[in-house]
Formats: sequence, structure tokens, C-alpha cells
Amino acid sequence: MIDNLRRSLVAPANFLFFVLATSFAGWRGWPLFLLFATSLLTPTLISLWTDSFSRQRDQSLLLHFLTVYKKFEINLRRTFLFFTLLPYHAWISVDAIGRTFYRLVVSGKKRLEWTTAAQAKASANLDLRSFVLSMRGAILLSFSGFIFYFQLEIQFHLQPQHCFCGSPLRGGLAFLVSKIEIT
Repeated sequence: MIDNLRRSLVAPANFLFFVLATSFAGWRGWPLFLLFATSLLTPTLISLWTDSFSRQRDQSLLLHFLTVYKKFEINLRRTFLFFTLLPYHAWISVDAIGRTFYRLVVSGKKRLEWTTAAQAKASANLDLRSFVLSMRGAILLSFSGFIFYFQLEIQFHLQPQHCFCGSPLRGGLAFLVSKIEIT
């Protein structure tokens, strides 16, 4: 049960880490964003490393590098797809954790929710409206994160005298920021 909880917390933790990494204005945010990008790109880079040094004997060097490049391209696209779907995965995981917590602590009923593949296929709506409605939590989460980030950016760029604490101007040039008047 603990391992399932740990695996369910990976996507929300990644999403939260991305929000924190992009929320810091100025120079403080880039190390966190670099760490986040590295954590996403690590499987791709490991695959690139292992594929680069595992050449078959009867394969030409050019064909080997073309194959490595194609595999790297596929893995990089997979990473970008994972990044794009990260809010959705976070929403699904938080929803599953919330439902399980409710069943264990509050209701005590329906601890196992099991749906066969045939039942899921029969009850699935495959139109665009149903697809968008199933992702409503992720869309809301992404939109609220965008609004939060946009608000921080506006605050940083329009009111620098209030937000220079995360700026490189904090040291010797801070006296210039305090004397600038915004018209």
C-alpha cells in the first residue's frame, strides 16, 4: 500500500516541483528548473548513452548513429509528451489518493473498484466533449498555474521596486532600483 502511495505521488510532486521552479522570478528559479528538466530528461539521456556504446558488429558506423539518433528522437518526443500530460497525471493521481483516503477513513465501503475491460469499453464515450470533460481537473490545474505564474511575472516586471529581492540587482545596484519612479 505504501509503494502504491509513493508511485501515486510522483506526478503531483513533479508538477508541484515544476510550479515552484517556474514561480521564482529572476536568477533564483533557473537551478530548480534545470533540476526539473534533468529529472525529466534522465531516462532519455541514459538511453542515449547505452545506445551509443552498444553497436552491433555487422552494423556500419553511419547506420549505428542514425539508429541512435532515431531512438533519441523518439525518447525526446516521449519526454515532451510526458511533460505536456503532467498536469493530467497529477490530477488523476490526486483524485485516486483522495478517493482511497475517503474510502479508508470516512466511508469504509467500496474499497475495491474494479471494472473489466469490456465494461470500460461499453461505457466509454469517445467524442471530444467527453474527452475534454474527463480532463477538466487537469485543465483547471494548468489554467490556475498559468494565472499564478502570469501574476508573478506581471508583478515582477511592473513593480521592480517591490520585487528586487530575487533580482541580481540586490547587491550593489539596489540603490538604483529604489530611485526609479514608475510613470
